[in-house]
Amino acid sequence: MMTFLKRPPRTFYYSAIAIALLLAAVALPFAHHYYVQRSLITDVEGFGGSVVMEPGGPIWLRSRLPRELTYCFDTPREIHLGNTTVDDGWLANLRDYPSLEMLGLADTNVTDAGLVHLSDMPHLQVLWLSNTAVSDAGLPSLQGLPKLVLFYLDGTRVTEAGITTLRKRLSHVDIQW
Repeated sequence: MMTFLKRPPRTFYYSAIAIALLLAAVALPFAHHYYVQRSLITDVEGFGGSVVMEPGGPIWLRSRLPRELTYCFDTPREIHLGNTTVDDGWLANLRDYPSLEMLGLADTNVTDAGLVHLSDMPHLQVLWLSNTAVSDAGLPSLQGLPKLVLFYLDGTRVTEAGITTLRKRLSHVDIQW
C-alpha cells in the first residue's frame, strides 16, 4: 500500500508574497513621484535654471533619510528659467506640476504657442514673461489662471490693446508692462 505524504501548508509562502505585494503597492507610487521630481530638477538645472521645493512628508522620516530620497515628499513651488534656452516644447512638461506658484521665463525662447501649456496651472501666482516673443495672441491662454497676482510682460510684443483686454479679464492681477 502506498502512502502519500501531506505537503505542509504554504501559509508562510503566501504570507511572504502578500507582504511583498503590499510593499510594492506602497513603494511604487513613491518611486514614480521621486523619478518625476528628479527628472524636473535635472531638466531645469540642465537649462541653467533652478527649482525651489517645498519640503513635505513626516519630519521624523525626513531626518532619517538621505536628502536624495526625500525628494519623493517634496513639491515644486517655483521654477526659475530666466536667461536660459527653454522653449515652447519644454513647457509641456509642466503639466505634471499643477502646484507651481511661481514661474520665471524671462529672456527665454517662449512664444504664444507655449503659453497654452500654462493654462492648467491653478496655483500659479507669479509669472515672468519679460523679454520673450509673447504677443497679444497668447494672452487668452492665461486668462484662466485663478490665483495669478503678479504678471511681468515688459519687453514683449504685447500691445496696449492686449493689456487692456487682459486687465478686464484679470482685474485682480498686477500687470507689469
